[in-house]
Amino acid sequence: MKFNTAFLQPLLDPKVRQTLAARNDVTQDILEKLAQDPEYDVRLAVAKNSFTSVEILKILCNDKTLGVKNTAEKTIINLTSQRH
Repeated sequence: MKFNTAFLQPLLDPKVRQTLAARNDVTQDILEKLAQDPEYDVRLAVAKNSFTSVEILKILCNDKTLGVKNTAEKTIINLTSQRH
């Protein structure tokens, strides 16, 4: 039996993954995978998302690009300041 992968086709588009990464109803498992995306804009969207867990944001603090690193750090600061 052949597995139909047609439903996965939209995920090949980085803009679709970026939009998904910015949503507030995405699971942490999906955000964790998107945090490892090769596309800068997808990782940046995960870093900006206030629904991303602090654990995932800490991983993004080690990103290869300064923009993602700085954004993840700012999001962590915002999240921790909102909790206090």
